[in-house]
Amino acid sequence: MKKILLGLISVCTIIFSCKKEHKVQPGEGQQVTHKVGFQISFSQQTAQFQTNSLKEVNSVKNNALATSSLIDSVDVIYYAVYDSVGNNIHIIKQNSSDAGFGSYNDNLHAGKYTIVVAAGKTGMILGPTTYGMGVSKLSTDIITYGYSYNSNTGVHTYNPFIEDAFYKKVTLTVTNTDSNNSITLDRITAQVVVKISDQIPAGVKYIGLIVNAGATDLFLVGTGAPVAGGGAPPVIDTLKPADIGTKNHQVSILFLPLSSTVSVQIYAKNSPDNLNIPGPYVVNTVAQKNISGVTAQANTQTILTGYLFGGNGISNPGGFNSTIDTAWNITPITKTFP
Repeated sequence: MKKILLGLISVCTIIFSCKKEHKVQPGEGQQVTHKVGFQISFSQQTAQFQTNSLKEVNSVKNNALATSSLIDSVDVIYYAVYDSVGNNIHIIKQNSSDAGFGSYNDNLHAGKYTIVVAAGKTGMILGPTTYGMGVSKLSTDIITYGYSYNSNTGVHTYNPFIEDAFYKKVTLTVTNTDSNNSITLDRITAQVVVKISDQIPAGVKYIGLIVNAGATDLFLVGTGAPVAGGGAPPVIDTLKPADIGTKNHQVSILFLPLSSTVSVQIYAKNSPDNLNIPGPYVVNTVAQKNISGVTAQANTQTILTGYLFGGNGISNPGGFNSTIDTAWNITPITKTFP
């Protein structure tokens, strides 16, 4: 028995001796994080689109710059944090009704990160290509305006960018101190505005606007560029009785540009049948114009001014003029289309 007790005492002594020899280093075994704050704003050139406040600049029509706050222009903001190899750490969503909308405090370990911030209207999402089903990574995550999934075919269909969207990707190095960071968002969408100079004749009930090619519904956050997908749906303007006989009627379409130029189709109909298709249903089409080479770049508003109804009420009708404003406060370039 004494031998057994002595053996146990010896084992305990060895164990305690081993524990004593190990010295715990400062911070060892602790998950030390640092407070990282983000403040979100728009760049000076990125504000609300305005199509009803055109002003003269050097005898050229130009769109007035509109300043606005985040809550005036967007409904949701996403903060996505990726580690040094592109794995997603977390994605935080803010709604405009949340307290502190436009600012966010995170807790991150020291290291290198990529931060992606996206903002838009209700329905915009940031996440995996197969949203809600895939793995979130910097190389594959997208911005889109929602999607639908067909379980029979396994195909995801993404919704087009019919609302505004803003984005910025930055790299961040977190050290052993807290920090505050300002992130300025840039618009990734484009807009085409059509201003019909001649009078709208009696019988016209709808005016349609289509971007035939060069639009998409997917934006890759890793590269900061759109990728091929679906296009933009037509915009249908239902006219009021008071619109008949008026000049300078405006219709606009917002989209995510895939190429630097697009083809735009403008048409007027007198029937609700096949509104999204200007032809070959010519029985319902009163007038139609096709304009190619229309500038389509992020944060660019192109205003097409011309005659759709053969110059009704205006003598010597010409082609459509294209007014391009890339920053909302710079003198635009005007081009006449044949």
